[in-house]
Amino acid sequence: MMLYRPVRFARHRKRTARLAVAVGRRALSSALALLPLGVAACGSCNSATVEPRPGASEGRSTFDRRAATSEVTSAAPPIIGKPHTQGEPGPGPFAPDPPAVGPASRVLETGALLKVLERLRRVRDMPVSYRGPSRSEAEVYRRWVKKVAIQMLSDAPDPEVPPEKTPAGFRLRELEGGSLWLLSERRKARRGAGAVLLRGGAPTGQRELLIEAPHTFFDTNTLPIAVELFQRLSARALLINTIHRGAGLGPDAEAQARKTFARSGHSESDVAHVRWSFFNQAHTALVETLPGSVALQLHGYSDATVPSHAAVVSAAGTALGIEPFVVALRKGLSPLPIAAYPRDVRRLGGTTNRQAKVSRARDGRLMHLELSRTLRDRSREDPKVVAAIAAAVERTLVGRAIAADVQGGEH
Repeated sequence: MMLYRPVRFARHRKRTARLAVAVGRRALSSALALLPLGVAACGSCNSATVEPRPGASEGRSTFDRRAATSEVTSAAPPIIGKPHTQGEPGPGPFAPDPPAVGPASRVLETGALLKVLERLRRVRDMPVSYRGPSRSEAEVYRRWVKKVAIQMLSDAPDPEVPPEKTPAGFRLRELEGGSLWLLSERRKARRGAGAVLLRGGAPTGQRELLIEAPHTFFDTNTLPIAVELFQRLSARALLINTIHRGAGLGPDAEAQARKTFARSGHSESDVAHVRWSFFNQAHTALVETLPGSVALQLHGYSDATVPSHAAVVSAAGTALGIEPFVVALRKGLSPLPIAAYPRDVRRLGGTTNRQAKVSRARDGRLMHLELSRTLRDRSREDPKVVAAIAAAVERTLVGRAIAADVQGGEH
């Protein structure tokens, strides 16, 4: 079928690449086998002893030493953006590095994945007008996401065997050798429907994690943070929006009017507060498919909104105990103050959030994590920010028993 040609072409390219690697390895092996003969011949001609290069370790050739050096280099922690410079001004000093989370090989994968998702959000080269789904479209999309997610839970998901006909205007693509499936709009049918990234593999028996970023335009830097957490924590799914939350006002609206409208919660493109959105249907499908899972939804606020704290953590009215996470995050970002809603602050609790309502109705769990502008900007410079969040999630949410302390309050 035409819809799945990208998958078949990708597999053809991978087979070609594997063949090229195999040929290259055989050529390299042949060259290394002839190397001692060449060295011996050179030594007999010059009647001189061949000394090792300065700094070369005993018993290891220069080639092997370079290989070892490249292995050490590749073990550096994943970094999104520029490395942090000592002495650079920021929101405050940090505690010692938290334990590394996830394999170091994610460095290039995370950057490449971020570029793929950023292309889905690009609106300059092709203006996009938001158009939400009708009820029938929403139901068809929710059923499609659910069946794809069920297929991804198998030991060896095969995207060439589609679980159901792809809805009009959407497509399914294979990434990272088939370990990830991307559900997104077709380029010429873009309407701000968002994107869903699913990770394949059989369930581990531990709590599944969903990462969500519904305001990637308005809440600056939440997209790279979400992608980094998705990769570091091997989350099951990543949900993002692909159009500004204030786009419901129309393409010709002034910037300030759009910003005010976006904050009102009444914009039809604000997928965190609208029932009939593709984003909310994807969240519903995954909560139904993965009972007991927890969604970590990222948001941002201006420093002036809650000047006393760098982040606000809330269970958004779901039955999720947040105190262990708050304690772990405070330790990782010490001495930055981290607030627990509603105990420490009475704002930014996220309990009017549409995905939180879906989770509460299905006995699901959702953590609403608000990050200040300063902390989000710092995450682009200092990898410790995302590392601390990832470590806190891994220690307190993933694979843990589900607490039953319901958090109350509204915002």
